[in-house]
Amino acid sequence: GQTLDFYDCLTGNLSLPRKVFLDASGFDEAFIGYGWEDIDLGIRLIKKGKMTMRYAERAENYHFHVWTETQEWQRRFKMGQSVGGILTKHPSLKYFLGVHFINRIIYFLVLIVPKWRKLANSALSDDNVPRFKRWLFREYYYQLGIISSKRV
Repeated sequence: GQTLDFYDCLTGNLSLPRKVFLDASGFDEAFIGYGWEDIDLGIRLIKKGKMTMRYAERAENYHFHVWTETQEWQRRFKMGQSVGGILTKHPSLKYFLGVHFINRIIYFLVLIVPKWRKLANSALSDDNVPRFKRWLFREYYYQLGIISSKRV
């Protein structure tokens, strides 16, 4: 199968020998809040040459995320709050994790356009938000989490 990289190391569906996991010291329990421990594990295993990860075409995984768009925005906020933890260990991931000026511009655009800010700050019960706005608000809440953590 296709060779994968560290950012594909998402533990919603990951299989590896126990010995490999333990030799890499498993998950770093210093991570708090929203994860990033799986990406950290991927870096320690793959980028440091301890293993090659391949896509198994016949493997099946059922991993359902049943939440509203508003709940997704809350999740993105928590993701942003915890970014500082992984950047402390792996500062080279700054651009990969969206901690740069382009993403901050998106944040400030939502902040300064009154109609968008009102929509982003309201609890939406309607999940039929247009795709672009959905992406924009997800990015807004992620950046809001980063900014609120004061760790980045």
